Amino acid sequence: MPQLDKVGRTSARPDIKGLGALRTMMQFYKDPVACFEALYARFGDTFHMQMPTRPSPGAADVFLLVGSKYNRALLMNTRSFRPTGLWPAPGPEGSALQNLRRNPLCMHGEEHDRYLNGVAEAVNRTKVAQYVEPARAIIDEEIGRWPVDETVNFSALSRRLAQRLSFETLFGAVDAADGAGIARQIEEFHQRTWMTSVMAFPVDAPGTDYRKLLRSAERLQQAAIDWMDAPATCPAHGAFRTTIRRSAPSPQQAAANLSALAVASYETSSGTLDWALFLLSQHPEALARLEAEIDALDVGEAEAVLNAPYLDGILKETLRLVPPGPALGFRVIEACSVVDVELAVGATVYISPHLTHMTDSIYTQPRRFLPERWQNIRPNAYEYLPFSAGPRRCPGMWFALNNLKLALARFVSSYRARPAPGRRIDRAFAAITIPKGGLHMQISRRSGALQPAPCRGNIFQFIEVTNTAGAH
Repeated sequence: MPQLDKVGRTSARPDIKGLGALRTMMQFYKDPVACFEALYARFGDTFHMQMPTRPSPGAADVFLLVGSKYNRALLMNTRSFRPTGLWPAPGPEGSALQNLRRNPLCMHGEEHDRYLNGVAEAVNRTKVAQYVEPARAIIDEEIGRWPVDETVNFSALSRRLAQRLSFETLFGAVDAADGAGIARQIEEFHQRTWMTSVMAFPVDAPGTDYRKLLRSAERLQQAAIDWMDAPATCPAHGAFRTTIRRSAPSPQQAAANLSALAVASYETSSGTLDWALFLLSQHPEALARLEAEIDALDVGEAEAVLNAPYLDGILKETLRLVPPGPALGFRVIEACSVVDVELAVGATVYISPHLTHMTDSIYTQPRRFLPERWQNIRPNAYEYLPFSAGPRRCPGMWFALNNLKLALARFVSSYRARPAPGRRIDRAFAAITIPKGGLHMQISRRSGALQPAPCRGNIFQFIEVTNTAGAH
């Protein structure tokens, strides 16, 4: 496997252009992890290709820059780069789809700074502590009614849990039904915008998936506007919703901000919980150690759970191996350089948390799931960036980590999960890395020693598991 200690290089000539560049971009949208692994193995830590379909030379350039020095230089510069955004499908000017795409996840410069200051205040570590007790009640209720001794789509369960945690605490939904309604609208739109048919054929014609996406965007925009006008359950829990509404220049912009921030708040947590339980199912020794740590705690004491060291290591290692965003894309707004790479206006630049997390000089045996490594290593913010880093670090990081720790501790205190026999575990990409088709698991009450369930799938292409029959 390639490692990330190669010497950087800069070349004015593209490494790939023409039809080869088009094929590479299609491979990226299909599987960014596999695409970037292949590019790094072939070209090292700087890669440059030129697209034949872009209108100007600068806009035709696409770069992949790998490693902490590039991460730091790019993420610290919020003025020269604009994130490519959460939703790739473009919409006609003035359409609901185009409005929804103009959200906080693609801001730059002073606009980004104003947004960050406003949102960070609403979700800082002190404010997030207010959500712990309501979150525990939701977690107990949801996990307590998960089916036992049968095969379930665990991704559907974890997504519902994460949506409730986001909408009923962070956004102040009145109850589960209130939050579920707007969550369904957002989820439908999010899934449609990442359909291959939409990206390949973005034509507004009868029967096309793109037209269905345009209608979905219209429904979501209006639903989000209406939902934000409704009262929150209480001022403390509705503070974030109020911040979003008051800080936006129009109801349409507020709808875009709410929709994007909601997806970011629940989809990453849901996916991380999926991958954490899958990785534990493949590593019985790690699960046994986590169960022992949780059993020694009073799970009713939230502070003890949030500070449990091995639980913290489990989540850090999950986020290292399967970062929610394996690739972060940016458009160049003003000409600049990133370390030794000159960039023209219009170029697209990617950095890769996934490849950074495979640096073996920082992470020994980087493709192994080793939660105990976190007792001895302290990578800096640009060597470990599952929530991005610097000025672009996700302001909801503490909200996500608290909820993940509370949910994982509650689950392993009573239950176990293992992949359903015969099911593949494949990666898919829809802004974040998720299990393709959902994660089908068997939930059972804790009893005896866990026997890992052999399974197959492309998740094993980049994660080494030595004690199962996992294969791809």
